[in-house]
Amino acid sequence: MFWNKKLIELERENAILNSRIAVYEQELISKNNPLVLYRMDDPSPDDSEERYGYLAKVVGFFTDVFENKLKHMVSQQQSELSNPANSDKVDMLHKGTINSLSLLLDWGDECKNEMMSKAKNDEDNINNLDK
Repeated sequence: MFWNKKLIELERENAILNSRIAVYEQELISKNNPLVLYRMDDPSPDDSEERYGYLAKVVGFFTDVFENKLKHMVSQQQSELSNPANSDKVDMLHKGTINSLSLLLDWGDECKNEMMSKAKNDEDNINNLDK
C-alpha cells in the first residue's frame, strides 16, 4: 500500500517536472539561445531479427576497434585531469568527457551482454528442439 502511494506520488512529480522541462525548452528556443536542444529516441531497432543483426555489427566493431580506443581516450583525459595547472572549469570539462566516454563503454558492454544472452537463448532453444 505504501509503495503504491509512493509510486503514484513519484509519477505525479515526474509529470510536473517533464512539463516544466518542455516550458523551459520552449523559452530557450524562443529566445534564439545558442544552446542546441536535441532530443532523439534510441535509434537501435526493436524488431528481434533486426536487433540481432544490429548487435552483431555493434559488438564486432566495439570489440575489435572501439573499446580499446575509448579506454585509451579515458586514460588520456584522466592524465589531463591530474594536471595541477588546470582551473576548476577545465577539470569539469575533463570529468564530463570521461563520463561521456564511460557511457559509451557501458553501452558497448550492454550490447555485448545482450548479444551473449541472445546467443545462449538460441543455443538453449536448439538443444530443446533436439530432445
